Amino acid sequence: FPYTTLFRSESAGASSIMHHITAYGGKKGRAPFQRAILQSPGWLPSKAAAANENIFQQTLAIASTVTKKKITSLSGLRSLTSGELYLVNAAVVGLSPYGSFTYGPTVDGDYVPDLPGKLLLDTKFDKNVEVIAAHNANEGIMFATPFAKSDKDMAAYLKAAVPSLDDKALEVILYSVYPEIFDGSYGYTDQFERAAAIVGEAFFDCNTRYLEAAFGDKAYSYLFNAVHKGFHGEDLPYTFYNGPSDADGKTVNATVAIALQSYITHFVATGNPNGGVAPYFPQYGTNSSVQVVAPDDFGTQITDPENNKRCSWWQSATVYDD
Repeated sequence: FPYTTLFRSESAGASSIMHHITAYGGKKGRAPFQRAILQSPGWLPSKAAAANENIFQQTLAIASTVTKKKITSLSGLRSLTSGELYLVNAAVVGLSPYGSFTYGPTVDGDYVPDLPGKLLLDTKFDKNVEVIAAHNANEGIMFATPFAKSDKDMAAYLKAAVPSLDDKALEVILYSVYPEIFDGSYGYTDQFERAAAIVGEAFFDCNTRYLEAAFGDKAYSYLFNAVHKGFHGEDLPYTFYNGPSDADGKTVNATVAIALQSYITHFVATGNPNGGVAPYFPQYGTNSSVQVVAPDDFGTQITDPENNKRCSWWQSATVYDD
């Protein structure tokens, strides 16, 4: 890669940055950037070679149907036209479990020697990068299935979305980490909110915790909670705000948007988000300090809500089949 000062991206793009930071387990030199802003890094973690092979075979079968030719190899897929590849991709993604997209990064034993969270835990990453890692307050709600009505349904949903989850892990998820208790003590009051909590933490929120804990005093973290209580992607009109006529049809609090942009631009220039019009933004540090970016609580700090036993459990990476 050409060396750049900064990478900034959202969602799957942010997960790409996370994989670059942990590339080769940190054994082959620097990441191709000096600073990184990762907003809502998200993907479905996978270690199982068998699951990856199943996806590959599914893709070959659909490609054969689309082209009316026998496609049996990667070179065969590469021979398809862009239009044919578009149809194959649309079919595979359309058949994905609710809220997922099938394709994504996976452990390959080389560029991705293990899940990024585990590599960060084991200090196998480029430690020279300066980071801002951010997530929204309700990341999972857009991707959680509304069809799960029981533990059995939830298990089927999770197993379909992440085939590498073994039976023991599913049992721990459903009966210990996110039990079917709806009195609010676990942060959810019904089955849908439970699904959203699992998806939000396992596939989005905890990723920021892994980064922040690994980088400590070289990291900054913010929690976005505006518009519709911080759904996934709702920070984008704030990040790229250019006045009321360019608010992407959404209600954008200009004060918060300008302050967020101040954090971003100062971090790009100096590696420190402070120095502009926005309230002081502390480092994540050993006290897990997170800046709140929201109209009601803007400028306040909280202890990272993802500094919890659930994220520690996911990060252990022992919950996935190899």
